[in-house]
Amino acid sequence: MESMVMNIFLTGATGFIGINLIPKLLKYNHTVIALKRVSSDLSKLQLYIDNRNLIFYNLEENQLSRIFQETRIDMVIHLATYYRKSHIKDEIDNMIHSNIEFPTEILQQMIEHGVRYFINTGTFFEYALESNNPITETCRINPYNLYAATKVAFEDILKYYIENYSISAATLRLFAPYGPFDHKSKIIPYIIKNVSEKIPIKFNSSGFQKWDYVFIQDVTEAFKKTIEFIINNDVKHEVFNIGSGKTVSLREVFQYINQIAKTKIEATWGQNTNKEINYVCADITKTKKLLKWEPCFDIYKGLEITYKWFTKNEIFGAQNENY
Repeated sequence: MESMVMNIFLTGATGFIGINLIPKLLKYNHTVIALKRVSSDLSKLQLYIDNRNLIFYNLEENQLSRIFQETRIDMVIHLATYYRKSHIKDEIDNMIHSNIEFPTEILQQMIEHGVRYFINTGTFFEYALESNNPITETCRINPYNLYAATKVAFEDILKYYIENYSISAATLRLFAPYGPFDHKSKIIPYIIKNVSEKIPIKFNSSGFQKWDYVFIQDVTEAFKKTIEFIINNDVKHEVFNIGSGKTVSLREVFQYINQIAKTKIEATWGQNTNKEINYVCADITKTKKLLKWEPCFDIYKGLEITYKWFTKNEIFGAQNENY
């Protein structure tokens, strides 16, 4: 595949995936026009701040139209999101703005400034999680929560722009990413923190639920492969599952982290609720075939790298941001 150097407009640049994706994009000589908030913490990108191919814009100080006018943009990678597993009424406006209105404004700027390529970030929560079979990209859509519903709603808007304008797009539906810079509220950093501090853990679930965890370095490689795919093919819109294609239980994750830490921290397990997702596994057949991508890190190796990173840096999670 031809490798083309791009000017990439990146939302969600200081979130978990963005922090890990920026070094990957810079490595391949792409210029990253990164959108952030004035209050965003850039300390986790300190090694790249002075890179001439990394340009930051503050959301509060710049209208999207100005950014698109001032900078030649070839592609948009949209990572920004407002996530809540269970929302409250006061969060609805922010969720709709961040997950639907804001990316729609970006699509409008793209057509007004001749930007063709768009990579969207979706979630496995969009699927109907109703069986113990691997999930293909054609499985039934039935959003798990309001967050997933807003992602589905935006994807419908994206399809409208694709059908009516010269936009070529791909949506990566991520399963359960983990790794360095993950948010401290997520289950794997939580386990690492307690195990490293030798604190017994009380879980709210049974721990028998089996999920598809995918290491962040595999996720960023999937974005790289997607860039190559949409610029080298006549693509309207393709959806790709990004997962490991395997499942592991929460009890196994806890056991592996104990092994990596060489500890025997005890755990108390609870009972699953009706809303618990008991099984989720990505079918990555399409992704392997079209993107020429497959994961390189098994769960143990990924957890080992993650454990060493968190304990070395004494940082348990990056700040969650909307943009």
